[in-house]
Amino acid sequence: MEHKFEQAQNIFSTKEDLAKLELKISLQIAELKSETTKHIAETKSELIKWMFAFVLGSTVSIIAVILTVMKMGGW
Repeated sequence: MEHKFEQAQNIFSTKEDLAKLELKISLQIAELKSETTKHIAETKSELIKWMFAFVLGSTVSIIAVILTVMKMGGW
């Protein structure tokens, strides 16, 4: 009889088992949120860096074209 009881304990989960599982899942969710937030912050900084480089490059190109047109026009 005791052997059957031990087998039943291995098959069914107790409230303690469910509480441990819930805690483990909660910790994993918190870890994933932290990693996601970090990844979003890194992506945001990369995006800002590339936007700045693009705007600066575009501005320099536009100024160069305007100066070239002005020189060709005799200004």
